[in-house]
Amino acid sequence: MLIFNLLFSLNRVFFFFFFFLIFTFFKSYFEKFYYIFNIIFLISVFIFSINKIFFSYYNAIGKIKYFSFLNSIRPFLIAILLFRQIQNEEEQNVALIFLITELIIFILCLIKSSHTLRKSLVKFRFFKLHFHFGRKILFNNVLSESLIKVDIICLSLLLSTHYVGLYSLASFFFEGFYQFLISIKNNINPMLSKLYFTKNIKNLFKLIRISSLISLILVLIYFVIILLVYSFIKYFSLPFEESALILLILVTGLLLYSFIIPMENIFSQTNRPALQSYFMFTLFFVNLILNIIFIKLYDVYGAAIATTLSYTMIIPIFLFFFKKIFKNKLYFLV
Repeated sequence: MLIFNLLFSLNRVFFFFFFFLIFTFFKSYFEKFYYIFNIIFLISVFIFSINKIFFSYYNAIGKIKYFSFLNSIRPFLIAILLFRQIQNEEEQNVALIFLITELIIFILCLIKSSHTLRKSLVKFRFFKLHFHFGRKILFNNVLSESLIKVDIICLSLLLSTHYVGLYSLASFFFEGFYQFLISIKNNINPMLSKLYFTKNIKNLFKLIRISSLISLILVLIYFVIILLVYSFIKYFSLPFEESALILLILVTGLLLYSFIIPMENIFSQTNRPALQSYFMFTLFFVNLILNIIFIKLYDVYGAAIATTLSYTMIIPIFLFFFKKIFKNKLYFLV
């Protein structure tokens, strides 16, 4: 099941890269129908957000295969709809393609969850519980989605577009790999919650140890690959040496943080959404401050150094919060 999800973990990266290419090719069309495009796109983004809630629900109840299936069909639907418009010599309306894609996924989610929705709609207490939990975890969700973009945002404000381009190339491959680690976290999240509330702490820590080890092995393999690629590029004086070095620095930051990633959502999974938001805010704030400082000192490499340092510095803070939950049970980690 884990491997099945890993195969599709690069879906988000592919989707945004594919969307960027489409936008580039049909830029003149977007300028011509700017307002219509925006309205359709905003509706699409709203449905996209609803679909993400469904995805979280499937992940929470352990329907990982269906979660992975829905996550993976988006780029294929976009590609099919775009190809159909080109084949029929129609004007390429990317916003409409995005809307149709999200509607199809939304319908699939409704069909799968119709029984659960009917039960929830007649019980007001479900809305109250979800709202109470949601308002506390909201900050975490917003910042976690923005976290890996902090460096690029700071670069775009402090340096020229040339440096942003160099960094973005490295960040593209970094984020793609990062999704493999996120897939591990998505898989074990519902299991962490179940083991905690059944007071099976020993097996919970065993699951964390195994998942963290897998995460570390993946990072080590990727680090060696990037190191070899960088050495090859540097030796033969090939293009993109700067981007390869940036990527190497970024992956170095994951070597220690790879232990944390699988259990990064442990606070929300143990019904402590506010603590989860505090932790993510701390990571986001440290990352932001370090990026501003180090970009001014070391230009584009400063962003990579700052991101690496923030991942390392946050580990003792995470363990401090972690200790608040499990207190005298930390020996299970050994």
